[in-house]
Amino acid sequence: MENLFFIGIDSGGTKTAITVIDKNQNEILSFQTGTGHYLQIGFNGLETLLQEITTKVLTQLNITEKNIGYIFAGIPGYGEIKEDQLKIDAITKKVWNNISFKVGNDMEAGWAGSLACEPGINIIAGTGAIGFGVNSQGLQSRSSGWGPICGDEGSAYWVGKKALEVFTKEADGRYEKTPIYEIFKKELNLKDDFDLIHLIHNQYSLDRGKIAKLSLLVYKAALENDKYALKIFKEAGEEIGLMIKAIINKIDFGNEIIKVSYTGGVFQSGDFIFEPLKNYLKNYGLNAEIIKPKYSAVMGSAIYGLKLYNEKNGGL
Repeated sequence: MENLFFIGIDSGGTKTAITVIDKNQNEILSFQTGTGHYLQIGFNGLETLLQEITTKVLTQLNITEKNIGYIFAGIPGYGEIKEDQLKIDAITKKVWNNISFKVGNDMEAGWAGSLACEPGINIIAGTGAIGFGVNSQGLQSRSSGWGPICGDEGSAYWVGKKALEVFTKEADGRYEKTPIYEIFKKELNLKDDFDLIHLIHNQYSLDRGKIAKLSLLVYKAALENDKYALKIFKEAGEEIGLMIKAIINKIDFGNEIIKVSYTGGVFQSGDFIFEPLKNYLKNYGLNAEIIKPKYSAVMGSAIYGLKLYNEKNGGL
């Protein structure tokens, strides 16, 4: 049997990660390139990106398409707008005409990595927020992921935006001043409180990735026991708990303890986010256990590709 390789692609709003493994899950090749979000680079840009990724893998490993057993690609926004999904399907069929593959939303890549393709729930709380679960029968469900305007509660962007609200209220006297006020003034180099408007609108250009990074300042304030920062993280934990609860209500996980893992920068806040989340799960009697991610999303994508190949061909 020819040597077979399995490609995992995890694309996000800023970058695309690629990992290639062999049948024993050994990492053979890994690299990064630009975003694969079609709303940013267009459908033509997405086609070019996927073609360049494929060409680079074939060239670097000195193989042909026959040596690629399977590809799993997590593409941001996939499956959310039917018309756009059909266009992405046409692009991937064109680029990977002679290769077996599956395209999914990038939330599937997060699940595949954090839970190693096993039943359970993965929560992404990075710039955006979304939950994705799979039970032992293979039934899938998602919650949240409505974007920055309609939702994404519990995300780093949501945390940053909540903090901006606190700062402005403290600045004009609606709230008493707490550590978060001075932290924002110092870290953002605000000579005057109203410089915040120029920063957000002109320097940041309302960029949600930059606003999401303000969550790091909320973490600093929480370390100083700032009551508003602690409240923001408590609410974020509860929003994430609500996502988990919604998924559990939609698909049956049986009587087994449900494994819940996580991806994204919000979870770097440690106990500030995990404690309210665990309390939420306990208070609602949810039979769930928080576990550390097993793999990165891109490694999970490659493992998922191997799994799908085995399911299709009865193993290697």
